[in-house]
Amino acid sequence: MPHGAFALMETREEVNEMLKLDDYINLIIPRGSNEFVKYIQDNTKIPVLGHSSGICHVYVDKGADMKRAIDVCYDSKVQYAAVCNAMETLLVHKDIAGHFFLIWEKNTMHQE
Repeated sequence: MPHGAFALMETREEVNEMLKLDDYINLIIPRGSNEFVKYIQDNTKIPVLGHSSGICHVYVDKGADMKRAIDVCYDSKVQYAAVCNAMETLLVHKDIAGHFFLIWEKNTMHQE
């Protein structure tokens, strides 16, 4: 990624200034409460990849790299479970479910 491709906004003033930059910014992906995402959507012409309410799913396909899948699934729930995009539903392809959950149990039991 090019330097400056991502920016962390920490104040309301920074956010409001960013929302005016529709000639320069292609997409905003806000992180925060439903109210915050709605505020962003209502106050800019820039496309917003947001949410209102919903269930976040993670799907592991049968061709997935098992170590990476375990890491992604664990991190998406445990790193900070209160965020709006924390995993709520884990779906695993039936052909690998038994193997996946054996590895899951082995790798996550010592981390909790």
